[in-house]
Amino acid sequence: MNPTRIQTATSHHVILISHHVILISHHVILISRHMKLISCHVILISHHVILISRHMKLISRHMTLISRHVILISRHVTLISRHVILISHHVIMTSRSVLLLSLSHLLRLTEKNTQMNCQKLVMT
Repeated sequence: MNPTRIQTATSHHVILISHHVILISHHVILISRHMKLISCHVILISHHVILISRHMKLISRHMTLISRHVILISRHVTLISRHVILISHHVIMTSRSVLLLSLSHLLRLTEKNTQMNCQKLVMT
C-alpha cells in the first residue's frame, strides 16, 4: 500500500470523526437547552401549583367564614321565630280577654234590658 494513500485515508477518517464529534456536541448543546427549558417549565408549574394551593386555602377560609355567618343567621332566624311565636300567643291571649270582656258587657246589657222589661211589665 501507498503510504500517502494511507495518510489521506486516515486524514479523511479524522475529518469524519471530527465532524461526528461536532455533530454530537451540537446535539449535546441542543439537549442541554431543552433540559433548561424543561426545568423552566417545571419551575413555572411549581409556582402555579403554589399559587393554586394558596387560592384553595383562601377559598376554604372564606367557606368556613360563610358557614359561620350562615350558622349565626340561622340562630337569629330561630330567635326571631320564637319572638314571633311569643307575640302571637300574647295577641291570642289579649284577643280572648277582649272577647270575654265584650261578652260580659253584653251579658250585663241584656240583664239590664231584661230587668227594665220586667219592671215595665210589673208597673203595667
